[in-house]
Amino acid sequence: MEKLTVKQALEQGYEYCAFNVQDWGHVIEITDLTPEDFEDERGYVLCDKQPTQYAISDSQIEDSIVEHIDCQDEFNDEDSELSGIALEGCDDLLKQLTDKINKNLSVKKFWFQTKIQLVP
Repeated sequence: MEKLTVKQALEQGYEYCAFNVQDWGHVIEITDLTPEDFEDERGYVLCDKQPTQYAISDSQIEDSIVEHIDCQDEFNDEDSELSGIALEGCDDLLKQLTDKINKNLSVKKFWFQTKIQLVP
């Protein structure tokens, strides 16, 4: 595993790290670490320089609507005609909804772990 010191990581534009564990962990600002923190046996790995955010697409919303309508056992709609009727003329609305949802979701960022170990 590649290793970078705190100084090298900061110089290369890294800001965050996390404990070197398999499951999702708490993201820590590199500048908040103390020498004592490095005594933890788990160690640290750097997180990506750029955050990732969850986003949804127009087609995912449309597919959810189609699936919901098509799975209604109370109605006999073998040709999926109802879902086509429901979404008729909704392209602009779906786009607006998608944009609004993604804007709302943009406040939450995720930093994925790299395979670069952070050392003091």
